Amino acid sequence: RPWQKIIGTGTMLDTSRFRSLLGGYYNIDPKSVHAFVVGEHGDSEVLLWSQATIAGKHILNNEVLDKKISQQEIEELTKNVTNAAYQIIDRKGYTSWAIGLVIAHIVTTLEKDQKSVLPLSVLLEGEYGLENVCLGMPCVVGVAGVEQKITLDLSTLESAQLKESANKLKALIDQLAIDN
Repeated sequence: RPWQKIIGTGTMLDTSRFRSLLGGYYNIDPKSVHAFVVGEHGDSEVLLWSQATIAGKHILNNEVLDKKISQQEIEELTKNVTNAAYQIIDRKGYTSWAIGLVIAHIVTTLEKDQKSVLPLSVLLEGEYGLENVCLGMPCVVGVAGVEQKITLDLSTLESAQLKESANKLKALIDQLAIDN
């Protein structure tokens, strides 16, 4: 299938920031946090709070490591993840290092056939009721490219936000077609 070899960096940066901020909040190594950001890499990205876990324990509505995250803290972390690029550009004037690291990680994953789960931009073909749009979604990645897309059980809100993200991208593509 040709779509397996056509990938983008998806929401790897956003997912990394999400895990890092959650690691900071819980004072643990971000590698111990399992959480994803899906959708577009940008303002309409979707942080999957319903899927976020530490040691298999869901963060949402639970006490984890003697802490229960509040709605206000969820909103603040979400804002910090979504607006991270703007903050970096304000400070440095550009973002280049992190995306270089992401690309290097993808190349290593492909080259070494690691079968890692990465949130790459892939063509959706009916998943989540979406078609003909590429969004950052968790995928098993190896030497063949995207070897399998992983479909998650999204909350009603997350599902609606993902559809909004897809519609935003489709509207941009439609506008490009009109402009050209």
